[in-house]
Amino acid sequence: MHHHDFQHIVDGVVGAAAIASTVIGNPLLRAFYRKWGATEHEAHRLLPGDELIETPRLQYTRAITIAAPPEQVWPWLIQIGHRRAGWYSYDVLEDMIGAGTFVEGESAEHVVPDLQQLAVGDEIPLHDKLAFRVERIQSPRLLLLCEARDNVTGERFDCSDPRPADFTVATWAFVLEEPESTEPPEYRGGTRLLIRWRLDYTPTRSHDVMWKGFVEPINFVMERRMMLGLKHRAEASGG
Repeated sequence: MHHHDFQHIVDGVVGAAAIASTVIGNPLLRAFYRKWGATEHEAHRLLPGDELIETPRLQYTRAITIAAPPEQVWPWLIQIGHRRAGWYSYDVLEDMIGAGTFVEGESAEHVVPDLQQLAVGDEIPLHDKLAFRVERIQSPRLLLLCEARDNVTGERFDCSDPRPADFTVATWAFVLEEPESTEPPEYRGGTRLLIRWRLDYTPTRSHDVMWKGFVEPINFVMERRMMLGLKHRAEASGG
């Protein structure tokens, strides 16, 4: 067994343990993980895509500062996804839920030239049955993804369309900005990455339990790791 494989499995166990403890501690941890890394101002300010879901049932804003300019972070960001370059997260857990088929076998450690063209209407799959659509894209500053679905028919609809009776709609925005001047010197000329997720759905008990009890905490563990993975790759690829 290669050290690399072993490391993958250890990572998966750590990730699974983090998910379990986050699901169990969810009510207490929610305030923390809904704005992991973000300032109060960042957590509450308007960001692109907010207008697509005016009254979300769930929202979070997470942030990380990267010692690499937006132009260097962008190629790593736009290649993410299932059947794409991966999630830079816990690959072994992605495999278990069927979201782990990546072009390189595991999350890519380099920029994949074939995945550098991304346009409005393109899809970034989460797994074979679910994909986010590119709603707006401004290189290297904004990637706005949206997924809107009629829960009865399973049909997708446009994020700005009227909502059917039983629906789920989610926006996922990646915003790359200049870091605050209060950041340490190594971040000058770097990137402040804000990620905002907004969700609205027809309120039912089962939807509440699924989203708040399971999806939200699992999403936090995986996305936090993704942000750290993106930071590591972008910083390592400089110079």
